[in-house]
Amino acid sequence: MTGWNLAIAQGRSYSGPGVGSKVHGEDGSLTNPTATERLVFEAAGTWAADALRLAADPSTGAEATRKGEPFGDPFDVVTPADGIIERYLRDEVRKRFPDHGFLGEEEGGANGAHGWLWIVDPIDGTLNYSTGLAGAAASIACMEDGELVV
Repeated sequence: MTGWNLAIAQGRSYSGPGVGSKVHGEDGSLTNPTATERLVFEAAGTWAADALRLAADPSTGAEATRKGEPFGDPFDVVTPADGIIERYLRDEVRKRFPDHGFLGEEEGGANGAHGWLWIVDPIDGTLNYSTGLAGAAASIACMEDGELVV
């Protein structure tokens, strides 16, 4: 049986029959996704591609500044793109899943009313991103009642 993959970037299949139950296969897949879990997974894939497009847009801004200036960690940086992407993702979650909570690295957040929580690092690897090195990604996760779904 093919299951819903928890890690989109690994390219495994995410199709699966039935509804209900968060049973995970040996490969980290969700074997029996609910309708909401399917929607969450599809949204995460779409939004990850959108985050990539925003990060690649030169007008978004890749100039890094240290967090907590002047005493912050010199490797803990933020760019204008971090904020733009996080706000975009927060707005998309609110539109599509109004009862879900959102926790972002840059602006924080709160728990969802019904146990759903999106956890986002808009640019995971900001230092690499700001210097043009490989190894940056948009990290998008979603939990239901404390259990990872995406």
